[in-house]
Amino acid sequence: MKQRTETTTSNESNSDMIERVLEELSIKHMERCIRKRDQIEQEFTKQIEHEKAALTKELKLLQSKNEENVQRKTSRLNEIKSRRALLEKQREALGKKIHQELGNYIGKLQSLVESN
Repeated sequence: MKQRTETTTSNESNSDMIERVLEELSIKHMERCIRKRDQIEQEFTKQIEHEKAALTKELKLLQSKNEENVQRKTSRLNEIKSRRALLEKQREALGKKIHQELGNYIGKLQSLVESN
């Protein structure tokens, strides 16, 4: 330990000096504890910021994938709707053609029946 260079005054007794030294040691201990607490707090803050950044990055990636899925499904739905509309038109055209051919066939049958 360092030797004290301070001289005690005649008014300061040994117990006062011991009490003063103990107070100084207590203050130094508290300062060390505060510094350690601050250091731990900084480390936690740094870790929290790191985790927050990682979660934000992951969230953006998930949002991007979600948007891609929505766009892909919307595109697929539009394709299905277009295909359905085309099939509906083809069905209507085929129905008209069948109706027309049945009409022609009925007409031919009637003419055959009339001729017999």
